[in-house]
Amino acid sequence: MSFSKSDDIFKLLNLTQAEITALSDKDGLYINSTTGNIEYNGSGVGGSPSGSAGGDLDGTYPNPSVKAITETSGATSLVIGDIADGEILQRVGATLVGYKPVVVCCPFGAKSDSLGKFLIANGKSSDADDSTKPKTRQPIATDGTLTKLVYKTKDGSTSTQMKIHINGVVEETIVLSSMNANDGGVETINVSVSEGDYVEIEYDASQKPGECTMYFIQEL
Repeated sequence: MSFSKSDDIFKLLNLTQAEITALSDKDGLYINSTTGNIEYNGSGVGGSPSGSAGGDLDGTYPNPSVKAITETSGATSLVIGDIADGEILQRVGATLVGYKPVVVCCPFGAKSDSLGKFLIANGKSSDADDSTKPKTRQPIATDGTLTKLVYKTKDGSTSTQMKIHINGVVEETIVLSSMNANDGGVETINVSVSEGDYVEIEYDASQKPGECTMYFIQEL
């Protein structure tokens, strides 16, 4: 009795002792008479692989790491970049990188002057608005971080200064230093928020923004 490598290896489970003895230490698929292991031309069959990994894997067995993912619809090998906890995947060229999804939230609009300094949630104010009125407050829907303040002003300048309040407490003061020729721009901020918080924006100092609209980019 003999077997080839392509034969059903489970047939060996039904061998008699005489058949096992006849197969011992032969070429091809056989049972090693010393170890009792099933081998093929001197190499073990089954068990954990060993040696260097290849293809989309890197390192050595038995614990290689994934270095790339090959597209099923093409020949591109996508390299895996840095992916932090909580991030989702985004393809950038031939690299898969992690990023956190963002949403646009909390639009404000107002005419800010020396009396009415707080912007109005999704609207335009009259003078003398203050932070005690619900119309100056925008609710936060989910946990995350406010990462950008986007704005368009009528009278603002690169010296215009705005305060960001969370639940009535100033968390960050930002200067509109990135204002462009269209009197708008985007400023980078870093304000942590939680579901159920409310946010307000207050004109603080220097050139007044005048009639303006502002909103936040929130990273989830």
